[in-house]
Amino acid sequence: MNPKSLAATIFDLQVAIENCERSGNSEWLAKHRAKLRLIAKLLPSGSGIDSGTEIASVNTKTERILLTCSFHHMDEHGGYDGWTDHKVTITPSFSGINVRVTGGNNRNDINEYLNEVYSTALAEIVSFPDYSGESEASIRRALDLSAQVPPPGPWLDEIEKALKGPGGDS
Repeated sequence: MNPKSLAATIFDLQVAIENCERSGNSEWLAKHRAKLRLIAKLLPSGSGIDSGTEIASVNTKTERILLTCSFHHMDEHGGYDGWTDHKVTITPSFSGINVRVTGGNNRNDINEYLNEVYSTALAEIVSFPDYSGESEASIRRALDLSAQVPPPGPWLDEIEKALKGPGGDS
């Protein structure tokens, strides 16, 4: 197993996928795409990102990762107040990664929050089994273990409700 950041793992898989596409290696292309689908489950989900995060594989290249998500806004009473769609672009840098969030008209300054959530999640160190002698079941076990760890970002819905108290005042 080779521990590295989630972003580095996705970048490495994208390089492997592009190499397999160029060389026509359909066996390893399928393996890399399957691993990428499993790893995508580690991306932010919940706390407003209720429908999860998707890797936009058509627009993801070796020099950038493009993620898409929808954010579920809440009103001042804790009720749902609509969705906004966002794109998260990740590029490598000398200090790690650059994260840029666009879309959603930056309603409620949510892009800043999403930038923090994705920066934290993508910097997390993950360790996935290499393919040599490891099965997809091993990768699934790793994902099951990671699902037991709480998400990196704050749970805004729950925090807001707790701060409002029984009378609804903050």
